[in-house]
Amino acid sequence: TLVTAKGATLGGNVVANGGISIDDPGNSRGVVYSLTVNNKWPRLGGKGVRKRAHATAGIGEFDVAVSGLEGGRIYSYRAYAINDKGVSYSAIRTFTTPAGPPTLDAIPTKYTILTKSAIMGGRVKYANGATITQRGVVYSVFKENSDPQLDDVGVNAKKMIVPGGLGSFNGRALDLKANTKYAFR
Repeated sequence: TLVTAKGATLGGNVVANGGISIDDPGNSRGVVYSLTVNNKWPRLGGKGVRKRAHATAGIGEFDVAVSGLEGGRIYSYRAYAINDKGVSYSAIRTFTTPAGPPTLDAIPTKYTILTKSAIMGGRVKYANGATITQRGVVYSVFKENSDPQLDDVGVNAKKMIVPGGLGSFNGRALDLKANTKYAFR
């Protein structure tokens, strides 16, 4: 099982078909998975359960890639196989996704421009299993750097740190030049 903060490769091994073929490619075998806190025993159609079918049918080992996982969370999963007589499941296994960087809104929140300052902010939506240690805005003079990054701070960008964790935030940048275009994120 290969696991990242946002995805995993899961699989199973269909060792017998029960005397009836497992012959519906893209539907007859795969994995079901869920956040363990929501459902410890995932099964097809279960509460909070997602299904990822393998593209082939039949007996043998298979792997499927799942995505859209949350960092720092425990998931339960198991393989399934379907034939005309019903569904069989493997034993339940669990995995933990590693913590990842926080999830932010795609665009900063509203901003207010004053003569030599600006109020800017954003929203931290999810911590992805980690502790928020810093949040804020990176900004620069547009003609010097139209896409400021944290790595640019001290070179051709500045950052404004706003205390707190999850949720919306605003802070004030005080050292701006009048009549100058800025980029921020």
